[in-house]
Amino acid sequence: MNYTKEQVLIEYKKCMKSTPYALKTYLQTYDNTVSRFVPLELFKDQVTLVEDYENYNENIALKYRQAGVSTVTAAWASKKVSFARKEKPEKILIIANKLETSVEFANKIRAFVEQWPSWVGIGFSPEKNAAKHYKLNNGCEVKAVATSKDALRGYTPTRRRLLKLTVIFGRLVWRLYLQVVKLWLFPHLTDTTVFTTKFTTKPKGV
Repeated sequence: MNYTKEQVLIEYKKCMKSTPYALKTYLQTYDNTVSRFVPLELFKDQVTLVEDYENYNENIALKYRQAGVSTVTAAWASKKVSFARKEKPEKILIIANKLETSVEFANKIRAFVEQWPSWVGIGFSPEKNAAKHYKLNNGCEVKAVATSKDALRGYTPTRRRLLKLTVIFGRLVWRLYLQVVKLWLFPHLTDTTVFTTKFTTKPKGV
């Protein structure tokens, strides 16, 4: 769809103002029930999750299986890095119990990044463009690692930049969570910034 400059400005403002609007309007996901890509429709709990990501620095999702949290989180992360300014690049770190699991999630983010319209102006940097660690032309980065005591080495921001790093944990990583990141993350957690999103209702068809 070709937009005029005025229309681009309007859409850009809408996307910046409402992440759920941006995800539902411009992203698609593959639906196995119909064997094709369909618009990314968000359930009520998924909208709440996205809004929590936007409003709180640390989030823990208590969920049932197949709640679409991974897909929605990847979509949200793609918007985060695609719309970031060069002056304030975002860094996404994905930690899972196996490298292949975290790389799979990084690929989900990449697939969503590729869906954003051309007027967003986002692309991949030739400087760093591997499956487990890639960089965008606005300076944002996505890195996938396996759980280990050195998982954050070389990718840990200073305290000032802490809020510019998003850490996504795989569902099986929690057993090693305390051992791996407690010294790095726990000192920064506060009662007012940690927020828990609970998925209490299972949507029909899921």
